[in-house]
Amino acid sequence: MKWDMSMRRRDFIVIAGAAAGAAVIGRRYITGGIRSVVPDASARGTSEVTPNNEFYITHYNGIPELTDAEWSLKITGEVEREVELTLEDLKRLEETLDYNTLICIGNGIGGSLIGNARWRGVRLGDVLRLAGVLDGAVDVVLHGADGYSDSFPVEKALHPDTRLVYEMNGEPLPQAHGYPLRAVVPGLYGIKNVKWIERIEVAAEEVLGHWQKRGWSREGRIKVMSRIDVPGDGAVIGSGVHTVSGIAFAGEHPITKVEVSTDGGGTWREAALKPPLSRYAWTLWSYEWAVPGPGVYTLAVRAADESGRVQEPGNAITRRAFPDGAWGYHSIRVRAV
Repeated sequence: MKWDMSMRRRDFIVIAGAAAGAAVIGRRYITGGIRSVVPDASARGTSEVTPNNEFYITHYNGIPELTDAEWSLKITGEVEREVELTLEDLKRLEETLDYNTLICIGNGIGGSLIGNARWRGVRLGDVLRLAGVLDGAVDVVLHGADGYSDSFPVEKALHPDTRLVYEMNGEPLPQAHGYPLRAVVPGLYGIKNVKWIERIEVAAEEVLGHWQKRGWSREGRIKVMSRIDVPGDGAVIGSGVHTVSGIAFAGEHPITKVEVSTDGGGTWREAALKPPLSRYAWTLWSYEWAVPGPGVYTLAVRAADESGRVQEPGNAITRRAFPDGAWGYHSIRVRAV
């Protein structure tokens, strides 16, 4: 495993906003047409599970208000038979329950458009088998009640860990998070995790989703990321030993290593990792830092995953979310007195 040590000093500058071109209004972001609501960064702590009322929210065309009585799920396209299912029909299938971290493709370096929750639902593959996927099918397209759609290959749809979920952290899926049904697709950014799903289309050719037609990533694969949560940027700290902590995440591959620098990237030290709640959940990390003395310090973090991918330092261009997610080291400055 090799780390790129070429990061220049100016690359440590904190980039404000969720992404290039993002408008920030309090806790509301507008990123490339996506409307997002996130917790205040000043109040951010590090916890294993994100409460529903603190989980980031994204939508592009408003939040539909759906009821069980009027909602159904249709499966159409390259299938042996078209199927229409109610929520109760879905709940009769074999249940899945596990933790998954979701992250928006528009999340900036050190951003808050990420959260971890425990999702209850069913395997998308089990649902598709009720209709019978025809040979030669290429893509599965998820259509939301808000008019949004996105797609991924049939092979990903049939993976046993790709799910349709109806509960979040032990509660019915909140309206803002996709009630009554949303997708949770390990390894792929939030744009692929369609909410308010009302139709699943099996296609015989590649289908571009809403944002792919506008130049965003076709694959939507999550990059290795890490973030410093404590201390906060601009914090004033005293002498002695301080715990630096945060999160790291790499989509479908668990984090295997996190390193922290307290001198602007000059040297790196390995952080302690807490075992994640699942293969697809973020990893909490911590590092005990003995402050050398008074002064201003630049702290940075980087991570690697089990597949051998390492987080790169990035530059002003890669720190932009468009077109396939931002990447680069998260850094903060603190003053010791």
